[in-house]
Amino acid sequence: MVCNEYEIFWHEEMRSALEQMGSPTYLPPEPSPWPQGEFSLVILDQEGVEDPAELIQSLRQAYPAAKIVAVSGLPTWKQALTAFESGADDFYKKHYNVDLMLEYLQSVLRRSSHQNGQQVQA
Repeated sequence: MVCNEYEIFWHEEMRSALEQMGSPTYLPPEPSPWPQGEFSLVILDQEGVEDPAELIQSLRQAYPAAKIVAVSGLPTWKQALTAFESGADDFYKKHYNVDLMLEYLQSVLRRSSHQNGQQVQA
């Protein structure tokens, strides 16, 4: 998850939920150098991010196989359009109901695996 420190409550709640899906890694929203590795899912919390488009492009270059999901607490159509044009796979309203967020993120991974002919356990 790429995020600022502003939404501490949401990030802590998501950290617990994401641990059910694997070992989450948290990174500050600063482009490059990103750590090397394979990630199946990258969540970008756009709150407080100066240039989300640049960040998404940088993440896409670093992790071409990952699903990139941009989230925002107050989403606008312009944010969504910018995210998609920059390389995000999806854009979603940041829910404070962690179960809803987790269900949505699992569906993103399932959708990815069906497209690739793989199976993912959630």
